[in-house]
Amino acid sequence: MMPEGWEEALEMAERYRDYFSERDADIALGRSGTHFFYVYDREHGYFEVFHTFHTAAELEELILGTLAEDLECMNAVMAENLHERFDLTDINETLDNYAPRFHMHTLAEQLKAVAGEQEKWGRMMAQTYRALCGRLPQE
Repeated sequence: MMPEGWEEALEMAERYRDYFSERDADIALGRSGTHFFYVYDREHGYFEVFHTFHTAAELEELILGTLAEDLECMNAVMAENLHERFDLTDINETLDNYAPRFHMHTLAEQLKAVAGEQEKWGRMMAQTYRALCGRLPQE
């Protein structure tokens, strides 16, 4: 016989199968009714997340929390990368001489930077969106 709440936790994990298939994340059965949710970083050899849960609702909150944290970090890195690349294109601006071609070149460089970041992070954003679709709490 499975501990209370385990079947519901398995169903919840199935709801978020995209999340689990894209990360080294899993849930583990605790015989006492305390179960485990973890995200492991193989590259660095440590657990990024290791928490206990008892109910499917608690598991869902852990999953959504890690997804939100991943997106927050990703957004910060993207913003920093774009800021850095935009600064590099602005460095050559001549303040005392208006040059339309310079601004067209600057815009092209900025769009190239945005497209590069989109390409770099787009897959992860799409996977995260699919996992979160309709599951975020309403304000």
